[in-house]
Amino acid sequence: MVGVCLRSVLYALFLCFPIAAFLTHEPPRSQDGRLLVECAAVAATFLLAGLGLLVPSGPEVWSSSPGAVGIALAVTLIGVALAVVSAHSLGANFSFGPQGRALVVRGPYRLVRHPIYLAELAMIVGVTVVDPRLVPILGALVVVVLQLVRIRAEERLLRSTFPGFSRYAAVTRFRLVPLVW
Repeated sequence: MVGVCLRSVLYALFLCFPIAAFLTHEPPRSQDGRLLVECAAVAATFLLAGLGLLVPSGPEVWSSSPGAVGIALAVTLIGVALAVVSAHSLGANFSFGPQGRALVVRGPYRLVRHPIYLAELAMIVGVTVVDPRLVPILGALVVVVLQLVRIRAEERLLRSTFPGFSRYAAVTRFRLVPLVW
């Protein structure tokens, strides 16, 4: 129960970052205005919450053991904490769609190029293990694909906007998952 409360508090804190960023940031130096990319970014961010509110969850796909639920809760908490730290590192550079304001290379951005997306995926895995229903699982798979589209679009924009991005990408080799990709 304490873990669930902590997760909720950290998630609420994470949600404060986009609000603060939108109120304080300067216009972007560059922006990917393609409708497909914008839709992918919004859908990746809000799809699972929307499904949870609007669509029945469907049948349970598997039954999680208490041990697996405990591990999943820990993964979710780590994901939320990583999201908060990553959003803090971005500061006013936070945006939903691909925008170039500044090249952020501090904090978790030293380890992977897209730590907020890694955090979201960790949260999705944790929540899915705790409540493994068909519709959220299918939604999670769609979100993974949308995040891949988002990553490719963001990196293309950052590479064309910031001359130092190629050097950053060479030093911070992994886009999303350390030692994997």
